Amino acid sequence: MSDFFLSASLDATSMANVDRMLVFGDIFMPAITQAIDMSLDGIISAAQAYMWGTFINPTGPLEDAFEKIIEGTDGIVYNPMVYAWRRNDGFVGMVDSLGRVGTDAGIHYMEFALEVSAPFIETTFALKTELALISIGG
Repeated sequence: MSDFFLSASLDATSMANVDRMLVFGDIFMPAITQAIDMSLDGIISAAQAYMWGTFINPTGPLEDAFEKIIEGTDGIVYNPMVYAWRRNDGFVGMVDSLGRVGTDAGIHYMEFALEVSAPFIETTFALKTELALISIGG
């Protein structure tokens, strides 16, 4: 058995800093969830604006069908319409269930939305993180 013994203590300021760090998760996760939610809304808005401005005859159901899911630190934007993928990626040369050969090249609205939303997403996460740090005195 070892005779080694170590005793350490922290001053009041250091203890206060430790206490603030212990509550960081309680403050940080809601901030991150808000950033994810705002980012997904931005992606949806960008996709919708691009669709309304690019489709030859937009009618609304596809443009308005976007949904989002937030699970922990993961955020998902999707469109549940059966033809959403076809309008995004195209359907050239493929045959649909009625035997028609597609000529739609797709407009890649999701790729566009992600690309133009990237600066907004980065700014949103930076701001929410900074506000969380400020709220714990960091």
